[in-house]
Amino acid sequence: MFLRKVFYKISPEQRYFVRRLYYLPIDILDTITGKRNKYIPPRGLIFTGGGDYTKLANMFFAYFKNYCNLQPNHCVLDIGSGIGRMAIPFIGYLDNNGRYEGIDIVKTGINWCNKHISKSNPQFRFNHSDIYNDLYNTKGKIKGEEYNFTYKNDEFDLAFLTSVFTHMLQAEVEQWHQLSD
Repeated sequence: MFLRKVFYKISPEQRYFVRRLYYLPIDILDTITGKRNKYIPPRGLIFTGGGDYTKLANMFFAYFKNYCNLQPNHCVLDIGSGIGRMAIPFIGYLDNNGRYEGIDIVKTGINWCNKHISKSNPQFRFNHSDIYNDLYNTKGKIKGEEYNFTYKNDEFDLAFLTSVFTHMLQAEVEQWHQLSD
């Protein structure tokens, strides 16, 4: 608990650096041995929380299929896409009529996803929203309570957020709620 408090007192850039440094030996080993799937980022880049990266994504994907009637031709919006965890199960599932849009406030994650996922899967796009957040994007130019989505109503068959509202202030959540009406 103490280390966590100290870790979150440093800037996001410093946290990303510490994380990269901490996981560097195992990330190098994974690269050398070829153990890491090309769509899974190095551990040092993953900033989306704990748990098994792939198992968690597959669990949510099963929910989407079972409870949301997800189909291969659907258009999907992932708000808070992070570094692509939720996108991975959609690869190979969405057909040429389907599409995946991910948006996030952490540019590093968006850049990684565009380079490693979108490059070989053109129906997958990741966009950076430069929203200020004291934990993830302290240099963001847009206040969360002033953010407006650029997507049209009914553009997506499935839209979801995983661990987003827990990182927002009440005014920001209320703004996003109004956008969904």
